[in-house]
Amino acid sequence: MHTNSTLKNILGSFFNAANFNGLGATIFSIGMGSLIGASIFMSAIILGSINKFISLQSMGDTKASQSNNAKSPHILKRAIMDPTLTAKVFMLATAYNCADALYDAYLSQDVERTQSLLMALGWWLGCVGDNALRRLDSVNFSARTSSIKTSIDFWGIITAIISNPVIFYNSTVMCFAGSMLLAPNISSLEFITGIITISIVTASLVYAGYRGVMVAKQGHDIDSINDGVTNLIGALVTVGFGALGAASGNYWVMVSQFMFGSSCIKALFETRSALKK
Repeated sequence: MHTNSTLKNILGSFFNAANFNGLGATIFSIGMGSLIGASIFMSAIILGSINKFISLQSMGDTKASQSNNAKSPHILKRAIMDPTLTAKVFMLATAYNCADALYDAYLSQDVERTQSLLMALGWWLGCVGDNALRRLDSVNFSARTSSIKTSIDFWGIITAIISNPVIFYNSTVMCFAGSMLLAPNISSLEFITGIITISIVTASLVYAGYRGVMVAKQGHDIDSINDGVTNLIGALVTVGFGALGAASGNYWVMVSQFMFGSSCIKALFETRSALKK
């Protein structure tokens, strides 16, 4: 029985939305020409899986585990057990890729410089999105009494909206799609696919903003910012951008979007499972 439980925890540690997202980011980083960024993303998957496995194994005595971890003098152990670890390493990877793209922009001219600047902006938005994810992770893995409540004033609504990582992740797609559309001699198929992708992203941003306003007005917790519609639109965004990658011949981008789409769908089921509990 214990062996079955351990095997289930191992599978749960690796096959989850966060790892699908990390694998997609790794592949996408390769497609954008950043192997160092890809290696950092891969390290996030490994560290996050270890973190998840330890958490699942100790769920039977959660309070005691958290107390012992808080008192532990071992810095490395505390870092490994940090539930926001994956998001933090994601931030490191996207920050590196942003700096790398800025350096490319410095060395480039004209259209190529604009492309690199759009890529840098895309990676920066990804970093901001990872930070929003880190904040959500911090809320989700803390006691319910410490959940962050929203308010219906202007800043409460803004806080609710920008707490949604999807807004930044899909804005990232818009930047990269725009960069790809600036490439010389693009085909009609690439142009049409790019415009459709940007349109889907725009729809996703409008809905995410609407969802943020609703969460704030209803006084819900920040951790309820994402819903099934958000994840489904996010999956459509990846389909559009993946098609753009295929049309432009960048199959790394195409495969990465398949992984991001899988992450969106997996997150939907994980959310439903959490709500049932």
